[in-house]
Amino acid sequence: MDSFLTTHLAEWGNFPYLLVFFGMLIEGNLTLFASGVLLSQGVFDPLPILLTTFAGAFAEDFLWYRLGFRVKQHTHRTAEWAAKITNSFSGHLKKKNFRTLLISNFVYGIHRAVLFRAGMEKFQSKKFFRNVAVSLLIWIALVGGLGYSAGASVGLLQEYFKFAQILLLVLVILFLLFERYVVSGRLRKRL
Repeated sequence: MDSFLTTHLAEWGNFPYLLVFFGMLIEGNLTLFASGVLLSQGVFDPLPILLTTFAGAFAEDFLWYRLGFRVKQHTHRTAEWAAKITNSFSGHLKKKNFRTLLISNFVYGIHRAVLFRAGMEKFQSKKFFRNVAVSLLIWIALVGGLGYSAGASVGLLQEYFKFAQILLLVLVILFLLFERYVVSGRLRKRL
């Protein structure tokens, strides 16, 4: 299924990869899913997009970790407020570090708070960052794989979209006719 975007995106050289990198910093799930769709359409090459999404996701995780590390160094209200909000993640991070990082990737709004808390707790071991990297690879494989599958199935379902559009049009016409003649007629009889 060709579109203006997929046709011309490949002509932009490495710029789409740069967009994906910065997209991963802002909204990882959506960017990763869209990258999977575009990979299935042949816009991206597998290895460069894998490296780009991983680098963007790891950079985002490191930035949130460093932000938590920096906030903890300050003894004013911001540090107290942040500690209060992210306190519930502390025990999970200490006991089941990898599991907490992995699950937080899939729960919207939690992952950044978990990394922020990890920075506040000053986790600085190689094991912690290895756990971050492995959890990101699993997340990329699953969400990117879903995007790839969705993109591949769009081409297969393209013929059915035409029938779905016709069916939707018929249903809208039937609804309007029903509302006009059946429902309005009953209201007039009551008045």
